[in-house]
Amino acid sequence: MNIILMGFKGVGKTTYGKLLAKKLHWKFLDTDDLIIDAYFKESGSRKPAHQIHQELKEEGFRKLEERVLEKLNLDKAVLSVGGGTILNPSCCKMLQKIGRIVYLSLSKEVIRFYLKKGRLPSYLDPKDFEGSFEKMHQARLPIFQKLADVTLELDQLSESEIIEKLEGIALSD
Repeated sequence: MNIILMGFKGVGKTTYGKLLAKKLHWKFLDTDDLIIDAYFKESGSRKPAHQIHQELKEEGFRKLEERVLEKLNLDKAVLSVGGGTILNPSCCKMLQKIGRIVYLSLSKEVIRFYLKKGRLPSYLDPKDFEGSFEKMHQARLPIFQKLADVTLELDQLSESEIIEKLEGIALSD
């Protein structure tokens, strides 16, 4: 059994994934880290995921991400995937084979707040944050909802409650 955490940037996929993996004594993997490693192996240059995305553009980045997912062979692992992974149908099919997919859901207002306060992702337009955010949210939300085996609403939960619920999902058949 593997657990795949997906959702919008800033919802806590990596944070909760690491905590869950530690509690379960499972391995934790983040596709951003795997992409960075794969890019380094291919190019000899180590760059953060957002710079790789800027360099390769959307299509090249998604192809690299697809190659990374194809190579995974996991058992008892928690995998955190980037918010845009679901834009590639091949990646979605691979994720469904890898394990139980959990959509970490936060209200649109909270997601917007987190994105505004941090480094703006390259897929959002700094000159039209609201318009590009709305477009991105409308495009991705239905895919997250459809792809998820389980949706976990985070807005009213504490960190410990989230980890407890994720542990229950991971250990249930």
